[in-house]
Amino acid sequence: MIPRALAAIAVCLSVAGAALGVACSSSSSALAPGEGTAIYNSPPSDASDAGEETTLSAADAANAPPNPIQGSPLCNSSPASAVCYPDDPATPKSCGSAPDGGTYDPSADYDGAVLACHIVSEGGVPPVQAPACLASGSGADGATCDASADCVATQECVGAGTCRPYCCSAPCDSQDFCDIQLETQNPALVVPVCMPVRPCGLLNLPTDAAACPDSDTCTAFVGSSGVGLTTCVAVGSAREGDSCDSQHCATGLVCLGMWGEKRCYALCHTEAGTECSSAQTCTGGLPLFPNPAVGLCQQVGADF
Repeated sequence: MIPRALAAIAVCLSVAGAALGVACSSSSSALAPGEGTAIYNSPPSDASDAGEETTLSAADAANAPPNPIQGSPLCNSSPASAVCYPDDPATPKSCGSAPDGGTYDPSADYDGAVLACHIVSEGGVPPVQAPACLASGSGADGATCDASADCVATQECVGAGTCRPYCCSAPCDSQDFCDIQLETQNPALVVPVCMPVRPCGLLNLPTDAAACPDSDTCTAFVGSSGVGLTTCVAVGSAREGDSCDSQHCATGLVCLGMWGEKRCYALCHTEAGTECSSAQTCTGGLPLFPNPAVGLCQQVGADF
């Protein structure tokens, strides 16, 4: 039987087939709480529905703001927004401005020019992130770039300078997973984008996959097929119990939960469980941990 905590995670994650932490609803779960979150809309079941919003429950609808955030709070937007949504191709019409940034003329012919929706800083410390329409570039997934405007719509220039697809709520393809990366143009901004999967062994257990570089750690996520997979990510500074919405967890931890409520949880060896505190138990199971020797430290008696 799948432990209830892992089952709750599976329901949350397999909906979008993306990385750990995509938005979902859960009526009672310490890992994916349904109360007190700013996320009201579930992600689309597949890419073809990326622009459609799901039906809210009566309780959520009563508490939902006019334009509820959908997906990652780092994107601070929803398809109902009057601005734009990074996951969707944005045209001058939907952005309400001309390709040169001027006033949009609904009767004008812009020769097929498009704008791209990107996450920008609105100032403040830490900076407030929000979507904005910028001129669209020609860089597709994997292309080199120097700035956001070098990439095509739905792509962001991240890291050392590579265009990657946004995954504010849209699922990544089977070869990628939804990760957080620094914008190249503004490294103060962290955005969710699809990154290539780099398989590895959790807790350094022997697998057919290669070990992660010293600067990385191995984490778990549920792929588009609903099967638990592993990938290397940069080692972060977030400790057990810390938020990991905008930062990676430290070595030996995994980031779980819905967007806006993601936390770092400790991995453990199910046979020994020595990594867990005396108030915790090491619980493993499919679909998150296909290797039965790997588990998650959970509070003893916790009602998930």
